[in-house]
Amino acid sequence: MSDDERLLEALGEAQRLGTQATLPCRRSSLTPAGSLLALPTECRRIADVGSGGGVPGLVLAHDLPDAELILIDRQTSRLDAVDRWIRRWGWSDRVQVVPADAAVAARTNWREWADAAVARGLGGPGVTAELTRGFVRVGGVVIVSEPPSETDRWPSAPLADLGLEREVGSWPGVVRLRVVAELPAEIPRRRPAPPRF
Repeated sequence: MSDDERLLEALGEAQRLGTQATLPCRRSSLTPAGSLLALPTECRRIADVGSGGGVPGLVLAHDLPDAELILIDRQTSRLDAVDRWIRRWGWSDRVQVVPADAAVAARTNWREWADAAVARGLGGPGVTAELTRGFVRVGGVVIVSEPPSETDRWPSAPLADLGLEREVGSWPGVVRLRVVAELPAEIPRRRPAPPRF
């Protein structure tokens, strides 16, 4: 069985377990094409925040064999199968499952650990920006899957309060935010804090 086939089999199992959306399980649909394109080449540490059934974290681990990844989700049951696949595939030395609330993990061991954080379906822009920002060092990026919209859901002033700046580029289906300033000590706030925007 090829690596791609193993990955598809695992994500199909995640769908059957209800930890992954029931979209067509094809290699091309596993993560927006822009997620990989939007990752700067120097990214070696990546946090998948709200990983659920492992997308896009497992896909990135597969496609970037030299990268270290953490896959974070507060629902431990979602990560059980993901952890088994990581061990079965021999990725345990570079891919780690973190069963924790993102707001807690980003205030402790994993604070500003990553060069990049990715998120897909985590929440609205304000929640997503705040939770992912806590994992990324200054100079790194946050990459969020984002459907096309008529309105700008990522206003610059609240992003600046989090030390983020939206970047312009041709990354289909994603928004890329650059970390340009130090992380305020109180960020991320514990939930259920109201969204910043």
